[in-house]
Amino acid sequence: MKNIHIRRRICVIVSLWGAIFAIITFFPGYMSSDSILQYEQAQATAFTHFPQISAFTDLHPPAMGLVWKIVDRIYPGPAGMLVMHNLLYWTASGLLSFHLFRRNPIQYSIFSILIIGLFPPIFAIFSTIWKDVAMASTLFMGFALLISAHNQWSWLKILLAIISLFYAINVRHNGVIAVLPLTLLIGWIIATHNHSTQRTKIVISICVTLLTGLSYFAAQQITKFVVNGKTQFPGQQAQIHDLVGISLAENINLLPPFLNQPVWNLQDLEKIYTPKTTNIMFCCADTKRYLGLATLPSEYEDLKNNWQTAIIKYPVSYAKHRWGAFKAQLGISENEVCYPFQTEIEPNIYNITFTKWWLN
Repeated sequence: MKNIHIRRRICVIVSLWGAIFAIITFFPGYMSSDSILQYEQAQATAFTHFPQISAFTDLHPPAMGLVWKIVDRIYPGPAGMLVMHNLLYWTASGLLSFHLFRRNPIQYSIFSILIIGLFPPIFAIFSTIWKDVAMASTLFMGFALLISAHNQWSWLKILLAIISLFYAINVRHNGVIAVLPLTLLIGWIIATHNHSTQRTKIVISICVTLLTGLSYFAAQQITKFVVNGKTQFPGQQAQIHDLVGISLAENINLLPPFLNQPVWNLQDLEKIYTPKTTNIMFCCADTKRYLGLATLPSEYEDLKNNWQTAIIKYPVSYAKHRWGAFKAQLGISENEVCYPFQTEIEPNIYNITFTKWWLN
């Protein structure tokens, strides 16, 4: 028992020092244009008057912005979120390493914490205040809590894991896909703890899956309430990207009418298309014309119908386009992955800046 207490304290100390090292290295935290947009929305929101919540949009789910609003009262700017994300991540690393190697020498747990925490692709991305990082940190914390609950049963750990996973669902539109396997793990852990029969385990798994669906529905309703029912049709950039890719492959313009005013020729579409990213289709390219976005429900319906029709009619071209995007994300046949990490705080109206030094 004494060794367990010593191991726990060492894991806490190593995790804490790891988090401090990461925070010092990247303080006050990098911010991209997406980060700044979410910070602007958080700044424009007051909790005391519900109509003002409509300052948020659903382009980015408002969950992180709402949390940022609270954290910003404690420490203005990105630093508070940098601290929160890294504390969650390093705490989860320590908790997981403690339980995975509890029967091994303490060095195993120490090395595990450091290898997970300092793994370059993860360590680098936790420098930036992104909703992706918020989701990753809470997913990892939820997983670590579940492993801990499996080894040392506690309903409190299960509850905290559920809260972590619910936040992950809320913070990204596609977060539910990553959360579903972990909710199944919750069901399995509960059933195992109660020594349930095989039939009971199946019933629990089904109930937990349904609970995930209800959580996702609740997250959607929360978003609608916060944005006051308004929508920017999140995800349409990817649909337009697909249509352009298929159009170029099939040598035919498949864009809906509202995007063809005036009509795009294929040569001009080719100038703003790459499977690597959607960005240059809408801004920031060396071209005189960009694609627009749907702003009305009728426009988005046209876009969605064209997108669905194109996928069904040209499945091979769609698959090739998606494979190109997938390869770019993972850096297959490329010198680097697509947008590997942020390296600065982009210009902003809040005069938040980043000073580089030898650690970064």
